[in-house]
Amino acid sequence: MEYIIWGQTNPQEPEKILCTKVENELIMDKTQAEKIAYLLKVKYNCINIRIQEIDLSYPQSLNKFFINSIN
Repeated sequence: MEYIIWGQTNPQEPEKILCTKVENELIMDKTQAEKIAYLLKVKYNCINIRIQEIDLSYPQSLNKFFINSIN
């Protein structure tokens, strides 16, 4: 699994991707994603944070289809 953290940096801006990597490594652990989401909320005052879980190993995944299409 890969985890992408979405949210807003302020209420006037639309939702956007806040974090996909830590120290140049993809977020592959849900607990780590939850800790990062908490840090974004508490330290950086981000709001409406959600964690998207992507399973690139699932054969019918649209994400995998997309990745194969660009290779």
